[in-house]
Amino acid sequence: MGGRVSGAGKRQRAARDSVNGADAVAAELHLPDLAAAAHAAFVHGTDLVLAGCGILALLAAVAAALFLPRGKSASDAALGGGRREGGPYGALRPPSAAAVPGVHFLIARRPG
Repeated sequence: MGGRVSGAGKRQRAARDSVNGADAVAAELHLPDLAAAAHAAFVHGTDLVLAGCGILALLAAVAAALFLPRGKSASDAALGGGRREGGPYGALRPPSAAAVPGVHFLIARRPG
């Protein structure tokens, strides 16, 4: 034989390599069960990968909750401790000028 691949060997390799190859071989040989098996195997492999990704995402969320520091949020730290009034969508109370050095001229003084 010396390196030659028969037609059956080419079809077998094509059917194993991809779903499109299996579809082509199934159409050529009139084997709808081959196409169905190839699609089922592809979906099963995709399901396994997605399940693994979901498990890794859950583990990452648990690790973040356990190991990331709790404290002031980045926005609170940047604003010098300003806090919201009237719920999460309320007005932001400006921080004191001493809390944010160098920007005292940006904070409007309210009378009273």
